[in-house]
Amino acid sequence: MAGTTKSMKDWKNEKLPRLLLISELSLSKSQDGRSSNPTLYNLFEHYPSDSLLQFIPASTYKRNPPVEPHINSITFKDSFFPQFRNRFGLVVNRYLKTLNLSLLNLLSWQRKQQIKNFDPEVLLICPITLSGLVVGYKMAQEKKIPFLIYFMDDWIAVDQSAWVGGNVQSFSNYLLKEAVGWIMISDYLAEDLAERYVVRNKPCLVAHNPVTIPEKCPAAMVSQPSRKYFRVAYAGSIQTMHADSLLLVAEAIHQLRKEGKDVELIVYTSPEFWNIYSSSLTKFDVVYGSLIPYDELLSCLSLSDLLLVCTSFDLGHKHVIKSSLLTKVTDYMAAGKPILSCGPSYSACNRFLEKWDCGLVCSTTSIPEIMEIINKCMTNPRKMSDTSGRALTVLEENFSGKVVIDKLYKFIEEHAYEAN
Repeated sequence: MAGTTKSMKDWKNEKLPRLLLISELSLSKSQDGRSSNPTLYNLFEHYPSDSLLQFIPASTYKRNPPVEPHINSITFKDSFFPQFRNRFGLVVNRYLKTLNLSLLNLLSWQRKQQIKNFDPEVLLICPITLSGLVVGYKMAQEKKIPFLIYFMDDWIAVDQSAWVGGNVQSFSNYLLKEAVGWIMISDYLAEDLAERYVVRNKPCLVAHNPVTIPEKCPAAMVSQPSRKYFRVAYAGSIQTMHADSLLLVAEAIHQLRKEGKDVELIVYTSPEFWNIYSSSLTKFDVVYGSLIPYDELLSCLSLSDLLLVCTSFDLGHKHVIKSSLLTKVTDYMAAGKPILSCGPSYSACNRFLEKWDCGLVCSTTSIPEIMEIINKCMTNPRKMSDTSGRALTVLEENFSGKVVIDKLYKFIEEHAYEAN
């Protein structure tokens, strides 16, 4: 679903600032357990290829190399001492982590000849772990050129890691205060970071995952052969920030089946995640649909009746849940089927659907109440059709590739050249 509508400006032939992208993510559609990967790819697919260079960990390149049109990349070593996956590791891994980060912080990236040859005009730092934060900080200090910071979730909220020469909070504080502008995954994240780090009036662009508006109606919008079961679909990774909510819905659907309702839950995820939760899910008769390639996701999802978003009710995940809008939300909107977001009332996904009136929310952990919500979805097709129709309209007007990418590239251009 990467790409944009036909009327989008041809940015590939525009002269845009030479951008050095620093992140643990590569410009690849592969989800590889990280749904943020397709988001980053979608955002920069149309950036001029000769004006973008990726600076990514060697481990990322090996696992998930960049793809066309942006294959230009160089790597940094992100691990000098391996972590141990045994009891010994429980004792020494935290010390090895500190050593790795300390070495990462002490190395000089200025010696990377390819970066010198590229001569970047602006940096975009998109850290999703400590290594991206450290390298982004170092590069921002050494290059002395304008930089933008892009956070996709609030992982820095509870991380107190420290190493020789710095720590999470001091590096985050510097990057947020010294950046010429912010790019954030949601308004909620921007508000939380501005308050916590006391940053006022920083130029900020909210950049959700941009998706293609289908030229033809998705399969879900046209008549289909009759199917025995009302199909609820969940697509994506199953992290601890999703699992408890997903299991609640699975149990509720299982109970509906026991009452004679023709409904099923199908989960599209990688074998890695399925193996972790398979025993819990299969006891509720959840169907495993495997991992769907990103380019095929829309057509696959459009064959379901209800698309499920899950965020954890565990307060330990609140800092992430309340500010991060999941990639799957805008993907789901393009599929032409209604969305149900199950999670706490403060969930960014729930609040987004309520704000735009383009989906349904379930903010309870009560199995009977979840059953009632799903049963209403099954028995009110007119309401479901109206909801999915609104989602497509909201997507086209506010979160399509054309809208999001135009705003993003203009934001980069404005703040890179203004600062110079």
